[in-house]
Amino acid sequence: MASVVEDGPAAKAGIQEGDVITKLGDDEITSADGLIIALRSHEVGEKVEITLMRGKEEKKVTVELGSDEELQNQQQDDSSTDTGNGGITDEQLRQYLEELLGQQGQGQGQGYGQGF
Repeated sequence: MASVVEDGPAAKAGIQEGDVITKLGDDEITSADGLIIALRSHEVGEKVEITLMRGKEEKKVTVELGSDEELQNQQQDDSSTDTGNGGITDEQLRQYLEELLGQQGQGQGQGYGQGF
């Protein structure tokens, strides 16, 4: 599932996480790749109408398109605080793996995870 970037063009237009985009203008959207291709046929700053499904309700919103560069900069800023481990710190990941490996070795006589 794709996420909606906080304060990005989609969020400003009212698109929420979980919404399913079905049309961009008159173009039917059947995949994420199809949406990307349709978006790239428009210019930065252009306003496009997006049709989406929110649950069982069809909605239409107008989005002013931003640039990939803006999105990449925002994602880079966001990733500076992200460990890339699903929101846990490297230390928490290490402890989890040690516990997991230690549990696998218990009762098997092989000592899996011993010495880590």
